[in-house]
Amino acid sequence: MLEAKGFLLAGAVSFVGTVVRTGALFSIVPLIGTMQLNLTATQIGIAMGVGSLLGVMVSYPAGILVDRIGRKSVIVPATIASGCSFILYGFAPDYIWFILACAFWGVASSASGSAPAAAVVAVNDELHSI
Repeated sequence: MLEAKGFLLAGAVSFVGTVVRTGALFSIVPLIGTMQLNLTATQIGIAMGVGSLLGVMVSYPAGILVDRIGRKSVIVPATIASGCSFILYGFAPDYIWFILACAFWGVASSASGSAPAAAVVAVNDELHSI
């Protein structure tokens, strides 16, 4: 299974998403909110909660989208959107933009989270059907 290019790419996308989530979202984003925007812990928590809530709301439609248009067609734009959300964090001039960056990240990461898992399952099914 490790020789399958699709498995390795899906695994890489999942790994990078995990690193970004734990390293950047839980460490750097609160620092940006505190140091650049002078936000309180409550404001940062509410904004990140909005992003997480929107991510939960998008996960089911994202799964349907993966089934209808394909895994790769969802993985690529969702991963790019997830990266763009961190650019938005860096340039957020106020709290509203910070909340929008959190919302954008929540939606993008939720969409990019389900597609690699489906890709790994598909690769596994292909290997076992041979």
